[in-house]
Amino acid sequence: MRGVFEEFSGGKPVTQKFPLIPYAEALAKYGTDKPDLRNPIVMQDVSEIFRGSGFKVFARILEGSPKAAVWAIPAPAAARAPSAIA
Repeated sequence: MRGVFEEFSGGKPVTQKFPLIPYAEALAKYGTDKPDLRNPIVMQDVSEIFRGSGFKVFARILEGSPKAAVWAIPAPAAARAPSAIA
């Protein structure tokens, strides 16, 4: 397969070894089984933050099942510039 990419890449370098990610890990970290690894965003389990919290929507979900979880995409700049995200 690498040979095909090298032949049609127009002289651009081709990755010599493609990373392999287990299916469950890809879903947990990226929310898809075919992540674009150029994007550095990795989802995080924030269940413990919301468990028993005043944010009832997530708290109820977590109370309902021991396997339930709440995942979030980190947005560190959101706290500094909330209007930039909207």
